[in-house]
Amino acid sequence: MTLKQWLEIDTRFLSAYRCALALITILIRANGFRILRDQHHYRTIEALRFVLPETESAYRVFLQQCRKKRNELSYCTVGVATENDLKELLNMITIIRKAVSDTLSSNFPELVP
Repeated sequence: MTLKQWLEIDTRFLSAYRCALALITILIRANGFRILRDQHHYRTIEALRFVLPETESAYRVFLQQCRKKRNELSYCTVGVATENDLKELLNMITIIRKAVSDTLSSNFPELVP
């Protein structure tokens, strides 16, 4: 794989990770919680236990792995994320997005178009 291909995967992975973190934050805030700044990414992912209790364990493990890859990509090296990592993260985003939509529809229907 060329450097350009690695960078494309890494960039897409980082964008998808930011999307997942934003969706989780919406879900957390919609449920009345707030994450403090210290260890923000770690705590946001760990808070899934309160807002998606039925499926949170597998999600948390995977997203914590993504968080570690994101740290490595952001601060150390390139080529950490694989195409499979990206696909799994995108699938996870679809699931989390549905949970956000369901939560907002139930609790805040005025916010849903």
